[in-house]
Amino acid sequence: MAMAVSYTIGDLLARWTNETPKQPSPSEPVLLVEPDYFDTVRMAGIAIVKALYGRGKTYGFGYNLYHTARIKRDQEVIYINAREVRDRLTSIGSTEDQGKTLKLHNLLLLGDALDIVRLICIGYYLPQIVNTNEGIYLATNTDLLKKICPNISNYLSKGLPIGLREFLRDIAKASPRRLVIIIDEFEQLTSTTGGRPNVEYVYNLIDQLLISLRPGVLDEQPGKFGIVLLIQELYYPTDRMRKLVAESSYPAIGRMFSVSDDGSIPVHYSIEAYMKYIENAIRGLVVNNYINQKIADLALQAFRDSNIRRLLREYLPNMPALIAFNILQQLLITALSLPNVTPDVIKSEFENFMESYMAYAIYGGKRDVAKGKYLANALAGLLEDYYGGDTIATTIERVGFEGAYVFTNNGIKILVSRLSDVDDMRSYLNEFKRLYGNILKTYCAQQTQKKGQPPPQPSCELTFITLEDVKVGNANAAINTLLRSGIDGVPVSFTYKLKKITYDDLFILITRYNNDIAVLTGDRRYVNSPDRLQSLRNKIFG
Repeated sequence: MAMAVSYTIGDLLARWTNETPKQPSPSEPVLLVEPDYFDTVRMAGIAIVKALYGRGKTYGFGYNLYHTARIKRDQEVIYINAREVRDRLTSIGSTEDQGKTLKLHNLLLLGDALDIVRLICIGYYLPQIVNTNEGIYLATNTDLLKKICPNISNYLSKGLPIGLREFLRDIAKASPRRLVIIIDEFEQLTSTTGGRPNVEYVYNLIDQLLISLRPGVLDEQPGKFGIVLLIQELYYPTDRMRKLVAESSYPAIGRMFSVSDDGSIPVHYSIEAYMKYIENAIRGLVVNNYINQKIADLALQAFRDSNIRRLLREYLPNMPALIAFNILQQLLITALSLPNVTPDVIKSEFENFMESYMAYAIYGGKRDVAKGKYLANALAGLLEDYYGGDTIATTIERVGFEGAYVFTNNGIKILVSRLSDVDDMRSYLNEFKRLYGNILKTYCAQQTQKKGQPPPQPSCELTFITLEDVKVGNANAAINTLLRSGIDGVPVSFTYKLKKITYDDLFILITRYNNDIAVLTGDRRYVNSPDRLQSLRNKIFG
């Protein structure tokens, strides 16, 4: 009986977390909780949310802003997934609306900021994609589209910035309440044919939008309009946006809410948000008669125990939201399948999970699986993936000195890692020389500069990888000592880079490149995400 209940609860929690948020008016519970800065983003003139895949942009801000407005009835919200709508438009070609044929070229996305107009009005001309259970275009008030979008040609003919400025002003003016437009995967507007987004073009779109907003709707309809852009971190123009924000040359910057100096807002869920998820899940199961109140009360009491909160706080905030919610669902399945659950039972279940799926312990700072052959294999796999072809990496598995190297047409490339503090520089230097000395002497010996010629460029690269909270000053000093003094009388020359990664980066490395490290089935897509891997490559090889 317990297994049947567990299966039902697991299925329900997964559906209420992943599927019902996509629905325009769900009859079942919607398990959404607010990430940091949610209320401020909800009231901002412009907000740009930047995060890696799996962090919770779409659900935490996109769907959550829509459902909050739907329930409170204090805002009108239009949520659009740019990639999904673009692909749907491409597949349809042309359509009919009220007996009039609209040719495809009137709605084609062209890669400029007027695509915001086209994207919104696609919902008018293709009503079949609006407010479906796919969640690609959700609108609390479709009458707004009927009032404004029949005049789309007028707005488009005026070009930028006037056409976009007038469109946003008019649609906000027509709205009976504050209007918030959310464009998810905004970077996809730079890829009108489905290729990889262009970072430079993303900046151009933001630039054009800011010019159109003020003077414009933010002045003429104060407090009645907001636009939220959800962007993959991989495609965010960080450097140019940092300069733009610092210079504050655009009036719209004054109405822009940001946390980072590049004008963006990160996605982060606090332990309080995760506790709210647990409480909402249990409450939903009670209200819908899947569990009785006694079981619910015991489970809530157990999860609220200070030791359980401390345990969850140690791990969950470091995780992507996608992984954290999957783990909470596993704990809830166990807790709600027992008649007398206690904090000790939840603690035991959590510990058993970490023993069965050792890689997740990385998020709690545990490195039992992130060392030796597993870490060396990960570094080797990263090198082989990056340099491609028939590249085969050689590994060094010594704990505390794990590394890998490959030979390329441009010399030898070495990755060395250290995931714990280095207390003694001299002992670290000696062991480093024992493990890597011959490689460096053989392939990175300093070349003599010929008369009249520029100094020869090193054909060797050594990248030192560590975690953000690890103290590696002594290791850094040891490697710089080799560059100054050589090895066993042999001067060496190599390009040296120090790169810091997050615990999530480490989780990706270990699980992606070691087939015998288990993860939950629902997390495999995250581990294998091309964009997530690319962001890691950029960090290490960039």
